[in-house]
Amino acid sequence: MGAKGFIGSAILRRFISTEIPALGLGRPEWDLTSADAGIRLGSALRKDDTFIFASAVAPCKNLEMMQQNLVMADAVCTALQRTPVAHVVYISSDAVYKDSKSALTEESCAEPSSLHGAMHLTREIALRQAFPGPLTL
Repeated sequence: MGAKGFIGSAILRRFISTEIPALGLGRPEWDLTSADAGIRLGSALRKDDTFIFASAVAPCKNLEMMQQNLVMADAVCTALQRTPVAHVVYISSDAVYKDSKSALTEESCAEPSSLHGAMHLTREIALRQAFPGPLTL
């Protein structure tokens, strides 16, 4: 998801170049802010899929952008609850962590100081609650 964006398109190109079967989903055909996005996406998923979620309005700079990003996350969570997949990968951001002069690790405390970081952390939490399977952040 997000195959037309900067990160999503790079992931899709890599899969294609290494002959890994992939289906790139992106705008305008797949608008995660549309009212029926979760139901449509859930119908397109298969139980043996790995779903990569790279869609975002980024960087998130204001409350309107935050709201759009949370609507997108809600659609993905709805889809995953309708059709659980084999694995979910969410492309998040190091902005979920507090700025630090020390190196960040998986054990670093998530303390975002920006709307962008708060948006990604909220989406991470929503995915954890909606999807009981393997989740890579």
